[in-house]
Amino acid sequence: MNLVPNDKLKNRYQIEAVLNPSPLNPTYSAIDIERNEFVVIKELKIEVIDDWKRLELFEREAQTLANLDHIGIPRLIDHFRDETETRLFLVVEKISGISLAQMLNKGWRPTEAAVIQIGRQILSLLDYLHRLNPPVVHRDIKPSNILRSADETISLVDFGAAQYLLHPEGGRTVVGTFGYMAPEQFAGKAEPASDLYSLGATMIHMLSGRSPAEMPQSGHDLQFQEYLACSRHMINWLKIMVDPRLTHRFRSAREALYALEQVAEGKTMRLPEPESLSNTAQAPSKKAMKIGVFALLGVSLLGGLLYLFAPKSPKPEAKPVQHACFGVPLLNLPAEKTAEAESFRKEFSQRFPIPLAWEKVMAPHLSSAEELNTLWRCKSSRNSADAEMFIAARQAVLDFPSKDETVVKGLYYMVFAYDAYAQRIDLERYTLDKYFYFQSSETYDKPAKEIASITTHLAQDLNKKNLYAETIERVQHLLSEREKEINDHQLQTLSRELARAYWKTGNKNKALKLIEHALKAYPEGSWKQSLLDLRKAIEGS
Repeated sequence: MNLVPNDKLKNRYQIEAVLNPSPLNPTYSAIDIERNEFVVIKELKIEVIDDWKRLELFEREAQTLANLDHIGIPRLIDHFRDETETRLFLVVEKISGISLAQMLNKGWRPTEAAVIQIGRQILSLLDYLHRLNPPVVHRDIKPSNILRSADETISLVDFGAAQYLLHPEGGRTVVGTFGYMAPEQFAGKAEPASDLYSLGATMIHMLSGRSPAEMPQSGHDLQFQEYLACSRHMINWLKIMVDPRLTHRFRSAREALYALEQVAEGKTMRLPEPESLSNTAQAPSKKAMKIGVFALLGVSLLGGLLYLFAPKSPKPEAKPVQHACFGVPLLNLPAEKTAEAESFRKEFSQRFPIPLAWEKVMAPHLSSAEELNTLWRCKSSRNSADAEMFIAARQAVLDFPSKDETVVKGLYYMVFAYDAYAQRIDLERYTLDKYFYFQSSETYDKPAKEIASITTHLAQDLNKKNLYAETIERVQHLLSEREKEINDHQLQTLSRELARAYWKTGNKNKALKLIEHALKAYPEGSWKQSLLDLRKAIEGS
């Protein structure tokens, strides 16, 4: 018998909803009462197992997650058996977002640029897994195992099939999903390059809207080209990713990422020598990232490149500077020198200073929104304090105050790079007051993307401080003026914070009506569960 809402496990985990009612391997959403956070609980009923490999894979997922520490991978919280010893439970962090499979099933057809952005993040994550000692191979990368949050952060889930490359216990097992599995996996063999094949197949699915399993093959060669409408550079990159010959694929996730950056820039791929990509540094983790060390060491995704930083005083001429996150040298353009720019710099610097602990942190001088995006995406993981990103974003705002696209993107990343920034609420207010009608030129999302994100975070910050009246005013103003320019994910989160403010100010019925409206009016959003959870809390109050 499956668990039902309000059931408790270990007097700690209270079931909130059944996510998958499988009679053998059900999954639940629950609240960890000790930590006061949402979790996902996977159950395996030992007495009804039809294949003991299921038990092996279930226990392997717990073992694998226990040794991983990456912001794009769910954190293992608990692993236990019930009193009867007939049921196993795995408790992991609940990662917000919707799977790429769900998005594709709803008709989502991302642009080539959006697919590249997702590919970057997964390759960065694979670089972390494959450089562990011993390396970890996921073995089942596919759209249903990749989650995308409202802020476009990508996470990889379901590590039941993962294998430590140097210690494959229990012999070789064919694990994976047809259409996404590399040919060598059918023989029970999995290498880091097997994950590259699966990612390539997943990206082909995103670009074509068609599962690779439905595409013809010539021998083991996937014949995907006719289904894609993308650049020849992307086609050539994908050919290498899904080459049936393991040794003909990219030599590593890092090399694949290096080549993908060239594709993004419309360039012909030129692969570096293997030595130039070697780097033993680990990706930043959820637990271990310390501000000082992070700032001094930086983050190296392309590796081996000379890590130089722009000087603080602008040069009269643009001088190329190399940075590990960029495939080409940065131009290090001089800051604007008008009287208006100098006045802006003085006021902004005083109002939004660099945190004292970061005054000696080095960061590249960036001159465009795209360069800021690249630095943000380059980092495979971050905690709530990213010194380099914050300082680079702030400097871009100071250097180019007349370039609204760069300024808004800089303010956006300042907000997201440091949750504990003392002036964070003031920064959010400043951005909304000055750039409320700013329209993003990025075509993969709606034009109010940055403004909606900052409004959501301001509303969350205000609600935490019981400043509900301002939340109501800010969110209502945004929805009345720009609702059609905001995606469903953000509209759901905005509605959630507005409903919370209504509820806390005594307008319970208004809050419930707003939640019902959001559930019906914004069906494509991935925050439905958080709206349902809030509705339940309001109804029970």
